[in-house]
Amino acid sequence: MTIKYLGHIILFFSLLFVSQVFASPQIDSLKNELDEAHINEKFDLLILISIEYWFVDPNKSVDYANAALKLANVTGDKEKEALALNRIGVGYYFLQQNDKALEFFKKSFALSKDIGDSPGICKSANNIGLIYELYGEFDKAIEYYFKSLEIEIANSNKEGIASTYLNIGNIYYRNQEYDKALDIYKKCMDIFDELHDKPGLIKSYSNVGAAYTEKEDYNKALHFSLLSYELSLSVNDKDKMANNLNNIGRIYYEIGDNEKALDYYYQALEIQREIKDIWSEANTFRNIASVYLDKKDYDKAYDLLVQSLEKAKSVNAVILTMEIYEDLSEYYEVKKDYKKSLEYHKLFAELNDTIYNSESRRQISEIEARYEFKNDSKRTAARSF
Repeated sequence: MTIKYLGHIILFFSLLFVSQVFASPQIDSLKNELDEAHINEKFDLLILISIEYWFVDPNKSVDYANAALKLANVTGDKEKEALALNRIGVGYYFLQQNDKALEFFKKSFALSKDIGDSPGICKSANNIGLIYELYGEFDKAIEYYFKSLEIEIANSNKEGIASTYLNIGNIYYRNQEYDKALDIYKKCMDIFDELHDKPGLIKSYSNVGAAYTEKEDYNKALHFSLLSYELSLSVNDKDKMANNLNNIGRIYYEIGDNEKALDYYYQALEIQREIKDIWSEANTFRNIASVYLDKKDYDKAYDLLVQSLEKAKSVNAVILTMEIYEDLSEYYEVKKDYKKSLEYHKLFAELNDTIYNSESRRQISEIEARYEFKNDSKRTAARSF
């Protein structure tokens, strides 16, 4: 049985990087400062506390970002209002309420655009693109990424250019244009290396590894995945540690070492449960199911696929849901339940046609053409990337 996998690409979310050593004393210290702070300092402290709660308690992250928004409304500071709206969206993202996240990212984008806040436009545009990418609406995603990229190039912001290109590379990866994605990822990697940007390098190494996995160059895939894992371990970034463990497990599965694959998958799953990353849990359940399908332990594989589908649907993970439908179709085919196999194949085909249709690819090409840079200096900047 041939099972296709949804590679766990790390999306470069346009947020401040915060190491995941989220000790309560840091939060308590910020709260103490907040109690004594002057009104001009309170906004920044509320935003910092909101950030600290991203992985600890996203509901409180939303609460503190809302408090920051109210304060920005009182002072009439539109730039701070846009930032607070973005941070509320981030809180909802970590709650895996993507519809609400998109709502607030769009509000932040509109306000940032109204007041001409370039950094705010870029952050919110990238975050909107990320949500559309999660929904499988790649044409909408890449349009927002190019909105951000145009501004970053105009401002000669190397970090912003690399971050946004990393997101654009993910669209090519999703569309199975792996050579194009790989070329972008490597260029991003070089820029992040020049800037000594560890978060950017973690994401770039991981994405390069994922692209090499799809190209079946498993030695290079393992090399870059291990680089990303070791770097994420050095900064205690549990989210990226889990991503890389899952990707390494995938590589071992592909080269036929099922026991090593299971070991890495279960290490990833333990972390994902700890940080309550439902999407990644669903993806890892699916990968573990693939091993048990190979072992012909069909009952265990089926149970894992059902759990994976339930979790994927709970966070509106459209692409992952589509891939699980395909797995279930093939499972029922092996079990000679052809009616059920056809039923799940139809569900897979409907989503696949929606996400990967030729019209969507045409729209992506049109958007690329529309955002070709309009003068020689911008074109030179893009090429030098």
